[in-house]
Amino acid sequence: MVVVPLACLGLGLSASVYFQPRSTPLSARVAYFVGLCVAINFMMFWLVPLVVLGAVHKKLLLKYLLPLYERMDSSPWLRTYAEKHIYARPKHADYFATQLIFMANLVCVLAYMNQMANFKFTYGYMPWWMIAVYNCLWAGLGGRNLGTAYFMAHKEAHNMMLYQPWIRNTLGNVFENWVGVIYGGVPNNFTTAHIALHHRFDAGRGDTLYCWDLNRSAWPDFLVYLARGLLHMTGFSALYQFHTSPRKESSSREIKRLTRGVLVYWVLVPCVMLRWGPAPSFWFWAILQPLLCMTFFLALINLGFHAFIESDSAGQRIQCVESITLIGSEDNYFGEDDHMAHHYYPLVYWRDTEKHQDAQRDMWARYHASVFQGADIFSFSFMVVLKAWPILADRFVDYSGKLTKEQISQLLEARATRREMEYYTFLPPVPAVKPSGYGKELPNYPPEGSESYLAVLKMLASLQLSAAGLLDTASPCAES
Repeated sequence: MVVVPLACLGLGLSASVYFQPRSTPLSARVAYFVGLCVAINFMMFWLVPLVVLGAVHKKLLLKYLLPLYERMDSSPWLRTYAEKHIYARPKHADYFATQLIFMANLVCVLAYMNQMANFKFTYGYMPWWMIAVYNCLWAGLGGRNLGTAYFMAHKEAHNMMLYQPWIRNTLGNVFENWVGVIYGGVPNNFTTAHIALHHRFDAGRGDTLYCWDLNRSAWPDFLVYLARGLLHMTGFSALYQFHTSPRKESSSREIKRLTRGVLVYWVLVPCVMLRWGPAPSFWFWAILQPLLCMTFFLALINLGFHAFIESDSAGQRIQCVESITLIGSEDNYFGEDDHMAHHYYPLVYWRDTEKHQDAQRDMWARYHASVFQGADIFSFSFMVVLKAWPILADRFVDYSGKLTKEQISQLLEARATRREMEYYTFLPPVPAVKPSGYGKELPNYPPEGSESYLAVLKMLASLQLSAAGLLDTASPCAES
C-alpha cells in the first residue's frame, strides 16, 4: 500500500518541477507538497466512499428514501416537539428530521469506533477493510453525514440562538463543538474564523480561505491552496490572523474562544484517546483523517463558491459575480447553494430564496451574475479546476440573453484566472476595513516553453475537459 502514495507523490513533485516556473519561491513549493499530500490522501481514502455511496444513494436509493424523509419531516408530532423543546424559533424545526437521521447514524459511527478501538487493543493492528468501513459510515449515503455535520455547524455559528436555552446553556453549539470533533472540526472555528474573517471580508484579503491570489482554474494552484485550507482547518491560521489584526479589542474575544477550541482538539482529545485508547494510529484514523478529508472538501467548495471576480466601472467588487448561486441542484442543503444570498442577504430564509432570486434578475442580467443551473457545488468546483469552460457555459444562466456560448466561456475563464495580487505565501494581512475594490489586476501571460512543453499543456487541457465531461454526464443533474 505504501508504494502507491509514494509513486503518486513522486509523480506530483516531478510535475511541480516541470510545470512551475524556476522563479517559484521555495515557500510555494512547500505549500504545493503539503497540498499534494492532502490530495493523495483524499484520493486514496475518501474519494471512493464518497463517489460510490453518492452513486448508490442518488441512482438507486433516493427514490425510496426521499418519501420516507418527507413523511418524517412533515410529521406534526415531530415538528411540534421540535418547536417546543429544541429550537428557539418554530421555523427552525425544518432542520429536525435531518438532525435526527444524522444522530442515528452518529450512534453507529461511535459504536463502530469502539469496535475499532477494541480490535486494535486486542490484536495490535486495524485491517484496511475496517478503516474503509469506518470511512463509509462516517461519510454516509450520498455524503449526507459529512454534509449535515458541516451544514449544521455552519448554521449554529450564524445563529447562536438557534436552540432552546436548555441546550445552548449546557451544550452550546452541538454540531460545531461536539459532533464536529469527529468530523474534522476544531471547536469554535466556525464561530470565530468563519464569522469574523470569512464573512467580515466576504472571502477577500484577511480571510483564512482567501483564494484570489491564485488561479482558481489550475490544479497546481489548487494544490497550493489545499495547504492554506489545512491551516484553516487546524485553527492556527485564524489565531494568527486575529493576533495580527488591527482590531485588537474585538479580536481578543475571538482569540480566547478559538484558543479553547484549539486546545480541546489538539491537546485534550489526543490525551484522552491516548490515555484510554489503544494507540496513536487509532487517533489518526478516527480523528485526524476526517480533518484531512474536510480540508479537501472545504477548500474545494470554497474555491468554487468564490471562483470568479470582476470589478464594475467604478472599480468596485461585483457581489453577484464573486459569490455564486446554483439553482436546480439535488444537493441543496436548505438554501446553501445560493452562496450569493448567504453573503449579502443573510436574513433571507432558505424557503424564501426563490422569491429573493426573482427580485435579483435585473441586476444579474446587468452584471452577468455567477448563476448556474443543475450542478452541485462539489462537481461545479471540480469543473472550475479542470477548466471545463464549455461545460460551465452550458450551465451558466445568461439573464441578459445576449451572450453566445463562446463569449460565456471566455467570460468565465477571465473571471476565474483573474488575480488581485501575487501569491501571498501564508495569508495576506488583515485589513482594518473590508476593501471596496480588488487589488491591481495582474496580467495573465501565455505559457512559455518549448514546442513539446506547449504540446503537453494542450494534451492535458484536452484530458481535463474529457474528465469534466465524464463528471458532467455522471451528475444526477446532467439533464436539467
